[in-house]
Amino acid sequence: MSVLNSEATARDAHYETEAALDHYFHHPNTPPFLAHRFIQRLTSSNPSPSYVEAVATAFTDGSYDGIGNG
Repeated sequence: MSVLNSEATARDAHYETEAALDHYFHHPNTPPFLAHRFIQRLTSSNPSPSYVEAVATAFTDGSYDGIGNG
């Protein structure tokens, strides 16, 4: 990025940051990765695969067992 045009540089940095965050958020490995880390920090240090899958699915769908609206 150029240091000469600060407005264009700030705009480009904003777009690139948003694109990177969107890429990580929509990557298929993000829900299981985050689910495993959340479970480890909040409940169990060695969660079962079905527990990780349930949390990852809830993260992806936005609801669990009728709770949440997507």
